[in-house]
Amino acid sequence: MVLGNEVVGATHDHLEGKEITVSNVLVESNTNAEDLVDLTATAIVVENKLSSSTVVADDDEKKPTTVLIVEDQKFARMVHNSLARGLGMETHEAVNGKMAVDLHRSGASFDLILMDREMPIMDGAKATEELRAMGVESMIVGVTASDHEQIQAFLKAGLDHCVVKPLTRDMLVSIMQLFNETKLQKKEKDAPTHNN
Repeated sequence: MVLGNEVVGATHDHLEGKEITVSNVLVESNTNAEDLVDLTATAIVVENKLSSSTVVADDDEKKPTTVLIVEDQKFARMVHNSLARGLGMETHEAVNGKMAVDLHRSGASFDLILMDREMPIMDGAKATEELRAMGVESMIVGVTASDHEQIQAFLKAGLDHCVVKPLTRDMLVSIMQLFNETKLQKKEKDAPTHNN
C-alpha cells in the first residue's frame, strides 16, 4: 500500500522535475479526514509550485498585492492561500465575516478580499455591507457555491465581482487583471490634469 504522505514527500524531493502528478493515492483506513485534507492541500501546493508563476505586484511600489481570504472551511482557505501565494500575493485569513470586519476596524487594510457567502457568526453578505458602510474601498470578490438568486443578493451587498466555487488559478488571474485595470482607471481619474 502506498501512503499519501510518502507520495507527497516524494514529490517534494523532486520539485526540480518538469512534471509531477499526484493521483490515485491510497490511504490507510485509519487516516482521519483532517490528514486527508492536509494531504490534498499539500498536493495542490506542490502542483502550484510547478506551474508557471505570475507575480502579481503593484508596479509603483514593488510590493505584493495583499489579499484577505474570508472563508470558514479549512480546506478552501488552504486552496485559496496556495493559489494566491502562487501568484505572488501576500495572504491573510479570517474564518468568518465578523473577523474580517474586526480586522478592518483595528486598522488593517487589504487590496483584495475573497469573501465566502455562507459562514457562521457573520455571513459574507452582512460582512460586505458592513465593510462598505465603514468606507472600505478594497476590491471584494465573492467566492461561493450559491445559486444565481443568492449570488445576485450577494452582489447587491457591495461586491465588485463574484465567482462560483471552486476557485481556480485562472479565475484568480482574471480577478487580478480586473483589479489592476480598476486600479489603473482610478489612478488616471485621480491624477491632476495639467491645462496649459
